[in-house]
Amino acid sequence: MDIKRKGSKLSVIALTCSALLLGCGSDGKDGEDGQDGEVGFSVSQANELVTNISAVDIVDGVVTVSFSVENANGVAITDFDTYEGVDTLGMGIAKLLPQSGKGYKTPQWINYINNMVEPVSENIPAGYEEMAGPQIQPSLEGSCKQECVEKISAGEYTYTFQLNLSAVESVGDLDLTFDTSLTHRVTMEMRADGDIKKLVNTHYDFLPSSGEMVSAEDTRTVEFLEDSCLRCHSDNYGHAWAPKLIMHGSKRYAIENCQMCHTSYAGDPETGPLSIWAT
Repeated sequence: MDIKRKGSKLSVIALTCSALLLGCGSDGKDGEDGQDGEVGFSVSQANELVTNISAVDIVDGVVTVSFSVENANGVAITDFDTYEGVDTLGMGIAKLLPQSGKGYKTPQWINYINNMVEPVSENIPAGYEEMAGPQIQPSLEGSCKQECVEKISAGEYTYTFQLNLSAVESVGDLDLTFDTSLTHRVTMEMRADGDIKKLVNTHYDFLPSSGEMVSAEDTRTVEFLEDSCLRCHSDNYGHAWAPKLIMHGSKRYAIENCQMCHTSYAGDPETGPLSIWAT
């Protein structure tokens, strides 16, 4: 064997390997760490959902609601803004208007979203013909749904109302002017997968002038359920299956949310004003 030729071959191989190593451009330092992945669950993985409104900002009449979505164990839900199974997302906003007159008058909730509804003649019960007529019915914003939702981070979102409080169209004789000095309430009703365990009602009372949250003692609540809500709704709380005030397509059960539509001025066009709606 030609030892010199063999040594030459080894030298060429060594030089080639050195060139390849230099071609990598390594500086001998560790690479940067990648971004941490999101920690949380999909709506589909949650057995229950919990939402909480943390703040409401109103700028030039535009209402933006900050809220969180978690499972029952407090783990963030990461896809609330895109999950196709969110079948209900209704948002309401109202103001608590003082009433004039002698002595103390209980303030009344005035919903900013209202419709004047005409009666349907075939639905008018016998004996109610004279009472039937156009009636104001409060409502919620429910057509925008997730299109109005923006994800801020895992479990943290905002909802921006389509309604602008500076441009609310008048309905009947309601005072719908936006007054920042009055207590306001924002409500949310949300459901996913048609599952009652993933149904959530929540609300947030606040003063627009300061943005501060208003306590329950400084707002209006229902104290006599038997004389109002329970006249029409179930009061069977002894069983887990009891409907517990859930009506309207199984979407609403919290009294604070019910008050958004069950106002003192609401009525049924086929039967006339309903005083029991006033809660």
